[in-house]
Amino acid sequence: MRKLGNLLYQYHRTAAGARPTRHRYLRALATAATCAALTFAAGCSHPADGPDTVAESPGSSTATPISTPPPTPAATYLKADKLCGTLDLRPAAETFGPAGLQEDEKRRSADSLHLQCTITVGDLPNGAILLVQADIGEPDSGRTMYEGLRRVQRKLGPITEIAELGSGAYSYVDEQVGTSVVAYDANLYLTVTASPLRLGTTLPTDLPSRLAGIAASAMRGLRA
Repeated sequence: MRKLGNLLYQYHRTAAGARPTRHRYLRALATAATCAALTFAAGCSHPADGPDTVAESPGSSTATPISTPPPTPAATYLKADKLCGTLDLRPAAETFGPAGLQEDEKRRSADSLHLQCTITVGDLPNGAILLVQADIGEPDSGRTMYEGLRRVQRKLGPITEIAELGSGAYSYVDEQVGTSVVAYDANLYLTVTASPLRLGTTLPTDLPSRLAGIAASAMRGLRA
């Protein structure tokens, strides 16, 4: 979170005529990060929970088909060094503008790897910041994370299923943070989040399908 704050600070200092909103923005992101940590713990602490029976929200839109590798139960995603270089950002650039500042981050544990890429696209007032995160672990670890966190997210708010992205995927909107797409396949758990550079800016309605395209490019780039 500190590195992300530095990235936003650098962006706001170089954006001509822009008034920094760093403190409020970082406060929202810090809240989201805390919620993510808590929901992950909740999802993983009940592996024996029964099937998810919460009804889907009405009015879910049909996602644009995304080309991804076929699902497989084997561990087939690489523990790469960087994530940013795997991403095709054209779906976001078409809406927000060209990519700007970017930062890769990597954290290793005994049996898993967490990759993170933070990128700004476009300029104030209508630009966005993308946060892409990939967790690569043991065989079938992606499904374990996905099912636990999906169960919790459905209790927090409506989700929209996304077809033909990995072995499972959905999108949701957090009013404080932005729009997110979550997907998994084999030993990969992946999230792509878009947040407005200026708080309160309305994000495009077709953003989930565009973020799904970025998620698909990450899957292709990390595929063994």
